[in-house]
Formats: sequence, C-alpha cells, structure tokens
Amino acid sequence: MFYELLELGPDALVVSDARGVILAVNHFAEAMFGYTRDELIGRPSEILVPARRRDLHRSQIADLADAKRSVMALGAAEHLVASRKDGSEFEIEVALSSLETPDGTLVAAAVRDITERRAVQAERDRLAARADRLEHELSASRLETLGHLAGRVAHDFNNLLGAILNYTHFVAEEIDRAASGDTDRSWATVRDDVAQIHLATTRAASLSQQLHAFSRRDVSRPQRLDINETLSAMGDAVRACAGD
Repeated sequence: MFYELLELGPDALVVSDARGVILAVNHFAEAMFGYTRDELIGRPSEILVPARRRDLHRSQIADLADAKRSVMALGAAEHLVASRKDGSEFEIEVALSSLETPDGTLVAAAVRDITERRAVQAERDRLAARADRLEHELSASRLETLGHLAGRVAHDFNNLLGAILNYTHFVAEEIDRAASGDTDRSWATVRDDVAQIHLATTRAASLSQQLHAFSRRDVSRPQRLDINETLSAMGDAVRACAGD
C-alpha cells in the first residue's frame, strides 16, 4: 500500500533505506532520471547525484536516518544538482523525510526538476536588467537633449545680452557727454537708470554662464558673492521700476 501511494504524488519519489540503497521509485522518477525501475532498485541512491556532490548526499541521508531531523527541505538556494542516466545534469529541489517502519528507517526523497523555473527566472532577470539599462540610457539621453537645448538657449541669450550691453554702453557715453553741462541733475537720473539696465544685463549674463555649465559646454567658475551688495542693487532696481 505504501509503495502504491508513491504513484499518486506529483513529483519524482525515491525511497531508500538507512544505507541509501534504493527500495522503490515512482514512474515520475523513471521519466526524470532516465532509468527504469529495475535499474534503480537495489542500487545506491547516490547514482542520481553527480560524483562531486555525493559526499554531501550521503551526509544528508545519514542525518535523516539517524533521526537527527525528520524532514529536510532543500530548495533552489542550495543549487542542488541531479544526474540522469545519460550523464546530463539538472537543478532540483528536494524534500527529504524519514519514516520509521518495522523493516527499519526509510528515507523518502521528493525530487522536483526546476530547470524550467530557473530558465524563466533567468529570463526575467535578463529582461529586468535590460529594462534598467534602457531606463538609464533613456534618462541619459533626455539629460543630454536638455543639455543641448540649454546650450542653444544660452548661445542665443548671449547674443541678445551682448547687443544690450553694447547699446547700453553707447547710451551711457552719450549721457555722460550730455550730463557734462547738467545743472538740474536730470541727466544724472537717466544715467542711474542706464546703470541699472547694465547691472541687470550683467546678472543675466551670469545666468547664461550657468546654462552653459549645465549643457557642459562651459566650465563653472564659482565666484564670491556679497549678499549685502546684491540685495542693495536689487533694491535700487525695484525702486526704479516702482518709480516708473
């Protein structure tokens, strides 16, 4: 009756005695390992394990047979490998359990081939790595595109600022000449307004330099900033705008 139950399980089942000699297998085991039932019964269960893993296999069987543990689940984390009759190897999960019977201790091994699961997981990992790589490349491409755009804007902005600064300089020279005979200081006020335009344009040029630095077309040049001077100048500009 016990051996008939072996055929009901969904996994390959191999039953051995305390010495590791195979006593029974089900048809799933025959299909998985490539042996017939007659070829397996009476032979050591370690023939189902590659030679390099047999010492570990024997110690696991001994642990269960000595009743140190009644159940031992060996999963994919241990990277267990089984060997078929033709010598090919495949990864497995194994659940070992010991059973006391009138004939002595039996060790039952439920074996599951996880080759397909491993392949699926490997493909998932590959796709996840590719997705991460593509996301990184896309982010880098977006940043590069934004950098180029910032560079173009900074270039055009510099052209405009250059024209404003030049004409501001010309206007300032004309005002200086006109203010030479100024008695009511009316030209002095205009000269102050032009100075504010020059100051604002200079600050805009500083912003343009930052855009260049962002686009990696220019090297950032940190400068000391006098916050009091800056706030005072901004106040003058605001008051001039309010006066208008």
